[in-house]
Amino acid sequence: MRKTVSLLLLAALAISCSTRRGTAATEGVSAPRFADITLCYGGSLRKEPVRWTADRFAPSVTFQDAQGREQWLFEAFLCLDAHEGVTGKGLGLNPDPNQHNGNKASWSYFLDYWMAPGGALSALDAAVAQAAARLGDPPRKRQVVMMMPDPVQFEVFADKESPTIYWGDGLDFSRSEDQVKAYRWYIDQCRERFAALAPKYLELTGFYVLSEDLVARPDGLNYAYKRWDRILPPVATYLHGLQYGFYWIPWNFAPGYDMKQELGFDEVWMQPNYYWDETGQKPLDKTVKAILEHDISMEFELEYSACTAVMKQPGMLAPDAGWQMTKTLADVPAFRGRFREYMTAFRSAGLYGRKPIALYSGYNTLWQLARSEEPDDQAFYREICQYIVESPLRTKE
Repeated sequence: MRKTVSLLLLAALAISCSTRRGTAATEGVSAPRFADITLCYGGSLRKEPVRWTADRFAPSVTFQDAQGREQWLFEAFLCLDAHEGVTGKGLGLNPDPNQHNGNKASWSYFLDYWMAPGGALSALDAAVAQAAARLGDPPRKRQVVMMMPDPVQFEVFADKESPTIYWGDGLDFSRSEDQVKAYRWYIDQCRERFAALAPKYLELTGFYVLSEDLVARPDGLNYAYKRWDRILPPVATYLHGLQYGFYWIPWNFAPGYDMKQELGFDEVWMQPNYYWDETGQKPLDKTVKAILEHDISMEFELEYSACTAVMKQPGMLAPDAGWQMTKTLADVPAFRGRFREYMTAFRSAGLYGRKPIALYSGYNTLWQLARSEEPDDQAFYREICQYIVESPLRTKE
């Protein structure tokens, strides 16, 4: 049985963390400009559906509550993926010996997916425009956070003899300063392309580090090949000088999760990974306690395994904690129950209304729930949306 952290302890930690101050790696670290953000995976041909359309974005832009009243939903959208969709090269550090890391062209392909005219951000802008035709313009623009691909030292990370000069422009990724140069090129490209796209309802507000494991200490695994503690602070300085936010979502207790200020992040959301946990290996109370101690936030996790309409399909299986496809329709209530525990724990810890919410919902789960003909799916979708829009941290809309 999982241990329960008392509400008194959680409240005390919340108070202490709200007044806690550390030494930031950079000046200008500030609170996010949004109360909630949804993760949007796109650009990889390895996933379905491949394209983001206005219809696919729509259930993340607005929702209808139980009384039939339409409300604005997510304030921010995180654009990310692990592979680019032209050559299939990786955008993040990957130990697969057959995985080649993305070069400058790969990073540019990813930006094309999101920022080219008619691309994914055009679809998001169209979805907001369609909602605005019904509701009137939103009180503020929807915020866009762009993922930054990992500047991996080796062309094939598993092969330490593979080239370090593979990205382009003569940059050598054995040099941390060249990795920073690549990041600066990417940031500038994002700014230029977004300005050229000129979406009516969107604002570029920040950047996100893709790697979920920042080995930021010299005694850490593969430190000599990652060196994030040398790379990220100057990137944070550059971003903050341009008035952009800097964000990260580590896996559960990933190295570096407790170094938000040292690395220059404006917000960190730790993954509980509890959604898939059936054996008590990742107790939620332990995660919440660490989140409070280090003044970070929590990612909410959800996949198609919580959608009745999807799991009813013949032969449909979903992953368990070991990423084996063993879960069936009978497991839907358990998955929903663990997601509801996230909502309860976030509120009980004093994080609700104090910290921004980040939602991981797989590749298409919100759309699947919202468009489902199953009443329990629609009710669960509304429950999630209501929790998001009722957060006291939200901009009043």
